Amino acid sequence: MPSSHNNEESLRFHTLDSSLPWSYDSEDLTSLTETSETWETASTVSTIWGPGTLSGKAIKALGEATLRGVEKVVIRWRLATINSSLNRNPDSPSGSVDKLEKILDDVLELSRLDFYTPKVRQQALRLIMMQIGSLETTQLIKCVVKWPAEEIQIFLSEFMMCMPLLWNDVDAPDYQWELLELYKSSQSASAEHPLIPFLTFLQQLSEAGPDACHAIISGGYLNLLSDMYEYHSLDFGESDDQSIIAASVITSCNSVLSTFLLQPEALKFLSDHSETRNLWPQKYKSLHLSLHSRILSSFNPKMRRQTWRQADVSRILQRYSEIEVILRLHPVPRSMNLHICIDLLEFLATTKEPKLKQRVLHLILRCVAMGNDFWSSFHAVFQMHSYDTLLDLFYRIIYPLFKWPAEPLPIAAMFVKDVESYLPGRLPIDHFVEFAFELADRAPIAQALMDAEILTLLPATQLDRGLLYTGLQKALEHKVTGSLL
Repeated sequence: MPSSHNNEESLRFHTLDSSLPWSYDSEDLTSLTETSETWETASTVSTIWGPGTLSGKAIKALGEATLRGVEKVVIRWRLATINSSLNRNPDSPSGSVDKLEKILDDVLELSRLDFYTPKVRQQALRLIMMQIGSLETTQLIKCVVKWPAEEIQIFLSEFMMCMPLLWNDVDAPDYQWELLELYKSSQSASAEHPLIPFLTFLQQLSEAGPDACHAIISGGYLNLLSDMYEYHSLDFGESDDQSIIAASVITSCNSVLSTFLLQPEALKFLSDHSETRNLWPQKYKSLHLSLHSRILSSFNPKMRRQTWRQADVSRILQRYSEIEVILRLHPVPRSMNLHICIDLLEFLATTKEPKLKQRVLHLILRCVAMGNDFWSSFHAVFQMHSYDTLLDLFYRIIYPLFKWPAEPLPIAAMFVKDVESYLPGRLPIDHFVEFAFELADRAPIAQALMDAEILTLLPATQLDRGLLYTGLQKALEHKVTGSLL
């Protein structure tokens, strides 16, 4: 792995082991000495970067007529200088961030399609691909985002076409295979999967803003995702390690999407792509989930929660309405239970709107009323949340139930109605107490229930109070035992 200096990326980058595919005689280099100094000076003061910038600098330094004879030599000399600079000691004066930025600006410029010869472009692409593989991309990204979105898209599409070669042995130009081998060879020996450095680069680039995100999607990311989901969803049939690796790759893929979903108009932009329908189809004929919900269904719980924490209220309200419709189905598809529980608990914990909190709490209690299918999902979700969140949830439920029926608060009244609807003959207080004690098999769930005064509901139940109390005590003791180990 490349070393670093003063917390900044250094100039000790992975460079080509072989020399550049051009030779220079002493006359070439001598004649370039004065030219190169002038060209370097011009490059440091230029504030405009774009296609043909190197040629523009040369025109300023040499004049248009002279340019025709020496432009190719200047470009070749610059690539040789870049290759040499990227291999210098990072502690040398040339290792400054400004110097690195100028070098990477030049490398990116030389990689542009249709402006330079294939040999020049491929040499620049090799240098870039090795930077990505070695995870030395902080300065590279700062240079990439200077470009218009259309230019970033073209730039990324080159690499998007290479990545499927990691698992698909198909016909491809020789230079793409060479780029891929250089990318793999520049990675750390501890790299979990060869695709992850590229996904990390895309994740960091996507954080630069909407233009970068749109360029990633338009550059072929959805096609790459389609291949990734298909390949890594296969049953490898050899070891659990491969399944873990596959999961880590898909998680990395989704992390790019999660950043994109936070951008304005992201869903509209995604819906315009033909690949969207294949990646996230409608699974239920009677229920049309939003595109946002379909995408989130492929996220792991942690990433799903992170996405909701940053979502705006309108997106939360859309999902709330969707859950309301889903809960009217008989039965609710079991595959949706966990996602519903994750979302509702996250909404309750993060929203600051009192009316929305009440509406979310009502749906949580409706899920509780529906019985065991949701209970196991709540058990898993409760373990993701802090004691404070659980205490707030339980207190909002227990106090109204304690007051019932003398003081019929809305939350209790709706819960009683739901239990009577889903489980006729079942006593509502018994139903909630059994739910609470069944899930309280460990702290902090048990402690949150105790502190929310669950014991005040026991006199109103027909359940075995002694058995319930003993179970709760064991859960609390489990906390003490666990802390001593």
